[in-house]
Amino acid sequence: VGSWTNVRDYPIPVATHDAAVAGNRIYVVGGTGVAGNALRVIYFATIQADGSLGPWTPARDLPEGLSRHAVAAHDGFLYVTGGDDGTGAQNAVHFARINTDGSLAPWQTSTLPAPRLYHRAVIQDNHLVILGGSTDNITGQSTVSRALINANGTLGNWEPQQPMPKA
Repeated sequence: VGSWTNVRDYPIPVATHDAAVAGNRIYVVGGTGVAGNALRVIYFATIQADGSLGPWTPARDLPEGLSRHAVAAHDGFLYVTGGDDGTGAQNAVHFARINTDGSLAPWQTSTLPAPRLYHRAVIQDNHLVILGGSTDNITGQSTVSRALINANGTLGNWEPQQPMPKA
């Protein structure tokens, strides 16, 4: 890794957010605002050939404010899993098709096998995989679950996987 360079400031102050790359765009989703509230906002920027970013563009807001969530992108869809809406860990999976201009189609919602925050979401072999996290902001979880991603972006049934050796 070479020297770090500031390529473009994010339009708002934010913490406990997550991001995913889809094609040549980066999507930054939700987080905690300066007032400590969970944010609904999503911005995306085009990743230029030299690694710099184009201007930040607002995308369709999340259905609810979320922080401490996880985000993944796969095959033209953006997935936002779990998180905290200000009342505790959530079990929603919000997903939206990414339009050719980078905007997001209307959100659809599915559910996780259990509420999660501070977890990771990754894509592996056409599955959305949820790793660890916490249900109560204190107790870590070692669980791993996966769901098949259907061609229309919906999720199949969640299947438990071998747990991680430690929470």
